[in-house]
Amino acid sequence: MDEPTTSLTDPEIERVFDMMRMLQKQNVAIVFISHKLKEVMEVCNRYTVLRDGNMVAAGPVAEVTTADLARFMVGHDVRTENLHQDKELGGEILRGEGLSDGSHFRDISFTVHAGEVLGVTGLLGDGRSELFQAVFGDLPYTGQLFVEGQPVKVTSTPQAIRLGIGYVPATARRTASSRTWISWRTAPWSPFPGWPAGASSTSAAGTRSLTAR
Repeated sequence: MDEPTTSLTDPEIERVFDMMRMLQKQNVAIVFISHKLKEVMEVCNRYTVLRDGNMVAAGPVAEVTTADLARFMVGHDVRTENLHQDKELGGEILRGEGLSDGSHFRDISFTVHAGEVLGVTGLLGDGRSELFQAVFGDLPYTGQLFVEGQPVKVTSTPQAIRLGIGYVPATARRTASSRTWISWRTAPWSPFPGWPAGASSTSAAGTRSLTAR
């Protein structure tokens, strides 16, 4: 089983584990490939760790911890303490309130400040790509967008670019789907020819999560 839990929710993962336990009771041998160390500890009896194509460790799972497995994987101790430092962020750059398109995403709100990195994640087909295609003016939406506190209705990609909003597809050949977007307004330079340079920059940094009402 090669990374069977990568795109699954917690309940779905538990069903996979239940199936594995049932097969185990029927004397079925299973090779479980995963980089999720807690899952290895939960469902496996023995472990084998590969690094650079070589087997570097093996043995009973009961005799190791996740820290041991991580050390075997990378070849040195892995620091697990929180290294995050809170920093003061700049002003609000982009805000969305109650954004919906009627099918892919519903009632989504978020705020991004100067120097801030907003992480958006989820399962395949969860609507995040369509959400930011709409922010970039490529898809219709309802709700309200604000750029530097001013309400705007983005209806085209040229308008979005003039407002200082950039959009980077997941791959150069898949422009209809993306997991990444960037507001260039926080940068003092233009990343692409013809794109407007940002109005200001800041050294502050932080991370936030997308919130849906």
